[in-house]
Amino acid sequence: MLAKITSAWVRREVNPNNFEAILGHINKVNYVNPNIKEGKGDLFSWPEYFSLAHCVSQDFHMGQSIVTLFKKCFGELLMQNKNLGEVAELILPERDIYCMITKTW
Repeated sequence: MLAKITSAWVRREVNPNNFEAILGHINKVNYVNPNIKEGKGDLFSWPEYFSLAHCVSQDFHMGQSIVTLFKKCFGELLMQNKNLGEVAELILPERDIYCMITKTW
């Protein structure tokens, strides 16, 4: 599964000089700022100390996109019933998941 992500926030300290070594399976990394990384790769194989973020519709319905995988893995996000402009959060011991609601149904 290859998926383009909107951004991934680093929850724990990561040496920026070692970022490519940690995420060697990602073929492209853009440095947006020191705390936000954008890349292309298998999102769910990233080290667990990376939080995941993605833009979604309010009903989480976007066909065969990465949202389908978010729903399958983290169904609790939909149950939060968030509105346009809000963020559905799932705080787990190993990683945080953030879904920004950017479209209404």
